[in-house]
Amino acid sequence: MNTIDMICGFVKECIEPKIFEQYIYINIKNIEHELPADIFLEIISIDYNNKYDIPHIKKILSNYYGDQLEKYNDAFFEIEVEKDEDLRKAIGYKEPDENISFDCSEISTSAQLQNKIKETFNLSDYYGMNWDAFNDIVDISVFKEVELKSFYEMYNIIPDDSLTFLEILIKQSGHSKHKCRITIK
Repeated sequence: MNTIDMICGFVKECIEPKIFEQYIYINIKNIEHELPADIFLEIISIDYNNKYDIPHIKKILSNYYGDQLEKYNDAFFEIEVEKDEDLRKAIGYKEPDENISFDCSEISTSAQLQNKIKETFNLSDYYGMNWDAFNDIVDISVFKEVELKSFYEMYNIIPDDSLTFLEILIKQSGHSKHKCRITIK
């Protein structure tokens, strides 16, 4: 897949900002030579975690590549990912073939919940141990199901954190190409 395909996919919201950002930084040298300098600088200077920067860069790219956007849709990108092993590796694509079980029974503090999240979802040492960081980094699209065992026990002790955790999981599941089922037991 070439840079223009990735840009158009990002603008048309077929490719998530995190994936687009990864692609840019993995291929930065090639992209620098392919794109006009002003567009390249815009792409590498935005904060992909800032919800205000994303529409700004999409507008710039849409204005520049507007005539090329029509052929791009979800089906185009599903086909590209299916046939391009390098692209699958570059974006960290994994078929959802795994279930995850999250045992809440021994969690009684926010810190314990964050530690369990880090351990269960195999998050990096750089994980910020807060809800914004979890929302930014979690990718549940690699799972068929996330089972929350003894969730109501945890909810009775730390209701606000429990609900925030559940809301983020549900939101992330809704934004995922592969819908992950969230079950509470």
